[in-house]
Amino acid sequence: MEARPTLKKDWVITGDAFEKLLAFLDADRERAAVKYEELRHTLIRYLSFHGSQRLEEHADKAIDRTAKKITDEGLQLDRENYTGYFCKVAKYVLNEHWDEQENSPVSLDELPSRRQPHHDPVEEQLRNLERIEKERTSECLDCCLRNLPIAKRELILDYYRAGSRENIKRRSSMAGRRDMSANALRIQISRIKKQLEACVNCCLKDGSR
Repeated sequence: MEARPTLKKDWVITGDAFEKLLAFLDADRERAAVKYEELRHTLIRYLSFHGSQRLEEHADKAIDRTAKKITDEGLQLDRENYTGYFCKVAKYVLNEHWDEQENSPVSLDELPSRRQPHHDPVEEQLRNLERIEKERTSECLDCCLRNLPIAKRELILDYYRAGSRENIKRRSSMAGRRDMSANALRIQISRIKKQLEACVNCCLKDGSR
């Protein structure tokens, strides 16, 4: 079983910690503020799907606790993929809340969705959302690939077409056919990937409006 992070329940984010959290999110303060709001919105949506009745309170607690880990304990997170950790902490916050309510008398209708003794519509809604997001991402990727110049599209598709055992030989052959080194080929593929990622992200944002 995955170890649970050590988190102090009642720690509240300080001004200094908040500044360090923003600095972690982005060196540019305005972009950091935008990313902070996006993160908070993501946590609220995540907690909503998991049955929280105190969305903003639980989201803020998750942010506070993770900020403490970053500020006081030197937690290292991937700057490009940190949302998952914040969501994990948010789930711990929600579990703590449910544990605290364990002995409180409540009616069946007041039980969180995870404790309802019947089909869980929240989990089904979450699965449907994940499926829709995957389909949307796939559609955006297809669109972005079609918009690439033919040479770039064929290059990146060919690059990833082979199985893992065949990749080294295929990519070496690809580099040879184009009269370039393997490293030069990797750099070119990396640039195409970044172009595709930017296109897909833009497509997803446009589709969410």
